[in-house]
Amino acid sequence: MPSRDDFPGSLAVIVLSPDHNIARLGDTTRSARMAFGDDIKVLCCTESAIKKDHLEEMCGVCPSYRTGDTVMSLINGGFRHAKGEGWRLFVMEGARFPRSLTSRYGRWVESDRDVLFPVSINHDRSGRPLKILAGFDECSLNGMLIHSRLFKEAGSFSDNPIVVSKSFWAMGAAEFGAKFKGVLGAQII
Repeated sequence: MPSRDDFPGSLAVIVLSPDHNIARLGDTTRSARMAFGDDIKVLCCTESAIKKDHLEEMCGVCPSYRTGDTVMSLINGGFRHAKGEGWRLFVMEGARFPRSLTSRYGRWVESDRDVLFPVSINHDRSGRPLKILAGFDECSLNGMLIHSRLFKEAGSFSDNPIVVSKSFWAMGAAEFGAKFKGVLGAQII
């Protein structure tokens, strides 16, 4: 059973890059190193139709892999290509990390069965809250944290629309003892 002390050392950031934008990938990689330290493992998963020269350019920023054509297949590919066991933090290319993310998530990590995700709020034009997104199926992909051991047991995400795929996966993961925890204030922008 991993402890809170093991959390930062086993963390790997997986950047989902459906648009294979090298500038946004570089921003996210730099932000991860500033937030988690230079030793953080960062890898990128991009669509399978990417040209070889674009993939080589992305590999100059961080290890990058062709993994599929949908966002959910990029997540599945991230688990396949991340070395070893540990926590996997998913973000879209261009995302930036707050420096306090390790401590915010670290205090909620109790076992490898925990699935953490950011709670966010949709606002209208005048800034009033419209909807609180507090469920795993509707949360942002930026900041989704899953342990590789749980993912291996629960299986891959399906290639359905994102909300449907996350709902199906959550039902399967719950059978393996997954605990879904929404973390307020862990927004990755």
